[in-house]
Amino acid sequence: LLVDRTARPRSDNAWSAGLTIGTARDEAKQRAVIEVAIEAPDVLAALAAGAALPLGLYRIEGQNKRQYLAAFPTRTPKPNFHVPDAFGTLVLDP
Repeated sequence: LLVDRTARPRSDNAWSAGLTIGTARDEAKQRAVIEVAIEAPDVLAALAAGAALPLGLYRIEGQNKRQYLAAFPTRTPKPNFHVPDAFGTLVLDP
């Protein structure tokens, strides 16, 4: 998804990362596993050994009482996952 905030209302939601996402959880161990397969050529081109890529992993659960989960918490007063300064870094180890 491309959003250009400087030239409103320009956005391009036709782009896709080609993600396939799988999840599993183990309630007894309080553990979740998230696997992501990325097929977009633009993203794959950036996946080289030693590359350092910004990464934000977030999940919202529940209907009435929502839970906001974050691998890298944004520490905002209200839940907000759109804080690039709070992103972690994914380093691709050869």
